[in-house]
Amino acid sequence: MKTASYYINEIKKKGEFTSDYSIAKMLGVNRQAMTGYKKGGNFNDKAAFIVAEYLDIDPLLLIAEMNAQRARTAEDSGFWKLQIKKISNCAATVFGLSLTLPLFVSEAHQYILC
Repeated sequence: MKTASYYINEIKKKGEFTSDYSIAKMLGVNRQAMTGYKKGGNFNDKAAFIVAEYLDIDPLLLIAEMNAQRARTAEDSGFWKLQIKKISNCAATVFGLSLTLPLFVSEAHQYILC
C-alpha cells in the first residue's frame, strides 16, 4: 500500500510543486499536516481527491488506501484492502478494454449496413 509520503514524493517528481510548502498550499493544509503526512499520517478525503486529480489516478483508490492505513481494527483494515483490490481490478479491466476497443471500432465499418 502506498502512503501519503509516497504520493507527496510523486507530486514532487512531476516538477510543478517541489517544496512541502507549495504542496501544502495546493492541498489547502498547513505545515503541520504536511509534516504529519511525511511521518506516516494519512490524507483526509479532500486532500486525497486533490492528489489523485493531480497525479491522474482514481481518487477512490487513494481514499481506500488512506482508510486502510488508518483502520483501527483488522476487520476494518480487511474491508478497505478488499476495496483496494476491487478498485484496482476494475481499473485494470477498463485499461484492457481501452486497448482492445479501437480494434473493434476500426473493423466495425465492415459490418454496418446502410
